[in-house]
Amino acid sequence: MAVANGLGRSQALDAYVDLFRGAIQRHPPGGRFVVPLSAGRDSRHILFALLEAGHRPDLLVTARHHPPRQDEDVRIASIIAENLGLKHQVLPQPRQRVAAEVRKNRLTNFCTPGIHAWYLPVADCIANGFECSYDGLAGDMLSMARNLKPAKLKLYRAGQYAEYADGMLKAGVTTLRNLLTDDVYEACSRELAIERLADEMSKHATAPNPVRSFRFWNQTRRCNAQGPFGVFRRSRVVTPYLDHTLFDMLAGLVPEVIMQNEGHFHTDAIRLGYPQHAHLPVEDPQVPGTGNRSYYWRYARQTLSYLSRTGIPPQVRSSFLVPRLARSMLDPTYVSSVNWFAPIPLYFAQLQTLIRRCTVAGSGG
Repeated sequence: MAVANGLGRSQALDAYVDLFRGAIQRHPPGGRFVVPLSAGRDSRHILFALLEAGHRPDLLVTARHHPPRQDEDVRIASIIAENLGLKHQVLPQPRQRVAAEVRKNRLTNFCTPGIHAWYLPVADCIANGFECSYDGLAGDMLSMARNLKPAKLKLYRAGQYAEYADGMLKAGVTTLRNLLTDDVYEACSRELAIERLADEMSKHATAPNPVRSFRFWNQTRRCNAQGPFGVFRRSRVVTPYLDHTLFDMLAGLVPEVIMQNEGHFHTDAIRLGYPQHAHLPVEDPQVPGTGNRSYYWRYARQTLSYLSRTGIPPQVRSSFLVPRLARSMLDPTYVSSVNWFAPIPLYFAQLQTLIRRCTVAGSGG
């Protein structure tokens, strides 16, 4: 468990800049390397520190996102690369969306049914000709104020873990209740999830920043880390934000330090350390997402084709799923809905196939 370090905001910003530089110096690339560059803060902080330390990346790469997420990563990363005079490659997504989902599930040990598939082109690019890459795992988690809302922090500090967990689990409840069969939903019901989350939250109550501690050791460790350490398993990946000295400092900050100045702690640290790059833009969260009817149509058709081969998994209500897959291929006003009801049936179908194979192998058939 982290120990409070008592640093104020100014001291913490100075420490962040210095310790991050030290983390990069302690973890040099050691060969041809790539920096995946997004529109956010983690990757640019890595890039600026690498260049300062004399390590010029052989390539910057940015993958396009699956719809409906906007492509701010491509726009901003292109500006940064051009400004710094670095080679930059934009990677498209393959047309086989379901194949990517299935492959991603295997690489992440079935721990991330809803994310990381978009990262596969980056992993493939790095594995073909480069010794290592750098990943910003835990950067914003440790040093941005996202999810550090005063009302939620008050609930946590008051020990009202169930109420906090209830707010976390409101999204998607109706979908799961309708999509899953009764026995499966009861086995992983919202009520049970709240109970499990509340119990886990209590274990982080004495941390300097209990919200960050809970999210890091659960969300970051169990889910987000499957990107660099699962999807990228064929390559050496450096994660400087997990450098022990830097991590201990960031984890030892009380939330009020990070929440000052509207929560722009990480942004302010980058500007402090690299003022010459302060003019470079960051992503605009207000940019609307992209609509791509042909993408959604292919995704629905590929899902239906995959499930026709494997069979609808017994955990899923076919009476709910099949009509919606069909509608998403026919109704342009409904087509994007495939994003929320396709990943879970694919996940269960893939698991079911794996179970059948293991059963046959175990029986000697």
